Amino acid sequence: MNRDSKFKDLLPEYIRQKIRKKHNLWKRYMETKLQETYKEYCRIRNKVKNMITYFRKQKEKNISMNIKQNPKAFWNYIKSKTKTKSSITGLHCDPTDETSRITDNDSYKADILNKYFASVFTKEPQGEVPSFEKRTQSEMCFPIIKKETIETHLKNMDATKSPSPDGHHPRFMKEIAQYISEPLCTIFQTSILLGIVPSQWRNARVSAIYKKGNKKLASNYRPVSITSILCRILETIIRNEIIDFMQTENLISDYQFGFIKGRSTSLQLLNIIYDWTNSIENCNFSDCVYLDYQKAFDTVPHKRLIKKLAAYNIHEKIINWITYYLSERKQYVEISGMKSEWESVSSGIPQGSVLGPLLFLIYINDLPDGIESTIYMYADDTKLYREINSPDDHIILQKDLEKLCIWSEKWLLKFHPNKCSILSIGKQTSTYDYKLVSRNDSHKIEYVKFIKDIGVTMDSALTFDQHINIKINTANKILGIIRRSYRFLNCETFLPLYKCMVRSYFDYAVCVWDPYRIKHIQEIEDVQRRATKLIPEIKNFTYPERLKKLGLPTLAFRRIRGHMIEVYKIINDMYDNRVTGNLLTFRNKATVNLRGNEYTLDQKRIYKPECKNFFSNKVVTIWNTLPNSVVDANSLNIFKNRLDKLWDNQELLTNYRSVIDKKIYDKFI
Repeated sequence: MNRDSKFKDLLPEYIRQKIRKKHNLWKRYMETKLQETYKEYCRIRNKVKNMITYFRKQKEKNISMNIKQNPKAFWNYIKSKTKTKSSITGLHCDPTDETSRITDNDSYKADILNKYFASVFTKEPQGEVPSFEKRTQSEMCFPIIKKETIETHLKNMDATKSPSPDGHHPRFMKEIAQYISEPLCTIFQTSILLGIVPSQWRNARVSAIYKKGNKKLASNYRPVSITSILCRILETIIRNEIIDFMQTENLISDYQFGFIKGRSTSLQLLNIIYDWTNSIENCNFSDCVYLDYQKAFDTVPHKRLIKKLAAYNIHEKIINWITYYLSERKQYVEISGMKSEWESVSSGIPQGSVLGPLLFLIYINDLPDGIESTIYMYADDTKLYREINSPDDHIILQKDLEKLCIWSEKWLLKFHPNKCSILSIGKQTSTYDYKLVSRNDSHKIEYVKFIKDIGVTMDSALTFDQHINIKINTANKILGIIRRSYRFLNCETFLPLYKCMVRSYFDYAVCVWDPYRIKHIQEIEDVQRRATKLIPEIKNFTYPERLKKLGLPTLAFRRIRGHMIEVYKIINDMYDNRVTGNLLTFRNKATVNLRGNEYTLDQKRIYKPECKNFFSNKVVTIWNTLPNSVVDANSLNIFKNRLDKLWDNQELLTNYRSVIDKKIYDKFI
């Protein structure tokens, strides 16, 4: 084996040449024992060492500086330093049996996964499709596809993505966007007019993504389809047209928050916790039923989906195109370059496609109809809850649950009985037996003490203990990966890595779970305290000195700033105002203190700690102290700049000590 072959994929050619020269000099010295040769060898050896060090420093720096635009490069770099090369471990030959034989062959694993993914498809029964009444008299206009629109979509593609099954690479398509946009415009327009989709556009390469549970069972993996780039461009255009039509006609349910502009996971959770905290403040409790579909995206029946699209008056040409798009699809699974056999796709919507999420939203859009309790959906995540004031409320909630079961049987989208659960929110404990009822059976739903709800772990007391512990553990794991993988950390390299890979874990939905207990605030701040110690050049500085050197605020202060940004977004209708109406209440302008601002919020009288520290109450005092010059900003960026400028002044910031918990301020702000 060539001695420098191990550097072949790691070091550039000019360094490998120096390495070969070093090896040759050493051989010559061993043959001649000349001191001049040895000195020349030492000089080249030191030069090679410096070149390799400089190259690795620059490589780590480049990955760090571009991590926001290309996180894939970071994970590839981390993966290059690990021994495990396959993303999927050995699998049991039987996808559901933990006692069956295990195979480590990538080709066999790909076949096992693909056969399992194909086994869950729904076989739609023969006969009439259930009736579904029209939802609007207005008809969607035929989409006009423009060359400029296609060119924009092509140029905005992520060039780091992998090529599609038809061999087209995003980087290549992006480079030739201006040359192919006009012929693509003709192809797309013709495809919609004729309602025909090329067979290559209906083929998918499937990547198996681990969900949870035993990694050796194929049933614990989710199929994500990688489809044709050109088809994805056309899907994007069709999706935008359908969404614009449905939002204009107000056809999308107010209880659906998934994949809709102006709605988010945080906003849904804020609305839910608003109801739950009001229930706790009234000395009641709420029962929330979390419902889980069985392979939701993979089991959507096509005929019933087309029936609903027609009821929403989607243009006939678009419906014909979608019908052809969903028919006669094929897929294969690929693991480490090994491909499975092709399998036919008889039902479902491709996960990973552009149009798939919207089609699923339309299919379950009527789920809340006729429900008396409160229901919220985020794509296939569904929750049903009700405040319990009397035994009758248990009965009403059970009846609503039965209505959902009837809907699921009618539309062939069944709930998974073993994955549905109930969380009681409040100090009281519910003992009512809720059941999933079908024609032939009923299944009792189990109570849980905490549950993960679209990324936030909820507990019955709303303390978020488990959620905070999970966040801290995850952030510490990423810090460990950075510490072990990066040899040349400095301030410049550390900042983008930390902000993107560590701090972002604490930014998600922070307005929902923002801690109010000192121990939680301390534990979260300790993550940043340890992280800043990874940089050798400032390791011996105090924590405030390290933050000043890096230009970082404390995490406690960052959360306060984040809350003010959320309030600004809500007040200025940057979210869908149909789903934010209850979160904030404005004070009567006649009673507003002239020293405050014109958007002064009303402060409710709250007694329970878990309610007092909820977003709608926590933000009021601090927001009301902001001057008009800040809250009157014309855009979000201007608001952020003015807020930062205001709080950069230490004297002004000190004035906030009276409206922030003094213990928290003195210790963390």
